[in-house]
Amino acid sequence: MVKALQKVEVDKLIDERPLSRLQMTVILLCAFVIFLDGYDIQTLAVSINWLAPDWHLTRSDFTLPQTTALLGYASSAAFVAGLGDRWGRRPILIIATAVMGIGSLGTALSGDVNQLALWRFLTGMGFGASVPNATAITSEFVLVR
Repeated sequence: MVKALQKVEVDKLIDERPLSRLQMTVILLCAFVIFLDGYDIQTLAVSINWLAPDWHLTRSDFTLPQTTALLGYASSAAFVAGLGDRWGRRPILIIATAVMGIGSLGTALSGDVNQLALWRFLTGMGFGASVPNATAITSEFVLVR
């Protein structure tokens, strides 16, 4: 005897189940990574007001560090972020977050514009790979309960 298939309304099933503790933790951690990205981009623009007089430079002298951060972000998003599909999002997110942290520490210790540009590029590389993978992990954890 063949059993009849039971109709399941997936959207109703998802809506009725509460988020687990693991899901909430993943959502909050990934949201924090994405928040840091926005904070990082704004920080250099604001910091230039204090750095320029201390380093005896003009605001336009900081074009290179601002540009390299975005170039690092774009190149990493284009060439590294997709490795999350191949090697797993979690390892890529962990590595990218470590790169972003090292780049941020290096940025704080920079002594001139060229060092700042190098560290900002590295920081951008970390963010470029972390944000797409954090977004993907969040969506995967929210949908699977």
